[in-house]
Amino acid sequence: MRKVENNCISFDRNGKGKLTVDDLYNVVKCQCSVDCTKNDIRRLVADLPMDKNFKVSISDFCRTPILSEELFRKMDKNNDGMVSKGELKLAKKNLTMAQIDDLMKQIDENSDGKLTYQEMLKLVNSSDN
Repeated sequence: MRKVENNCISFDRNGKGKLTVDDLYNVVKCQCSVDCTKNDIRRLVADLPMDKNFKVSISDFCRTPILSEELFRKMDKNNDGMVSKGELKLAKKNLTMAQIDDLMKQIDENSDGKLTYQEMLKLVNSSDN
């Protein structure tokens, strides 16, 4: 998330700490290589405060957990209610398999090689602290 925040700050040409949905999409999708759509970003910021120009605070955006049940379901390609190493690799193309393995070891509580939504939520919540 720090990479997203740093890219958002550098993308903020006027220095006011706010970006549009289009700007946020460009940062997340193009600069950080996160597989998402503009509608995903719109849904993510829908409940965040916006100014009269529909700009969102970078700090509010970066504090918003990116994992949602809908996103989890999209990562769960075989619809078994869990995300495997392969499915995680498809979602995070910029990570190596070694990084995926390390991530799995950190959050796969029952060591079954798959992540539940609850296990992934713990990762998101722990990275906020």
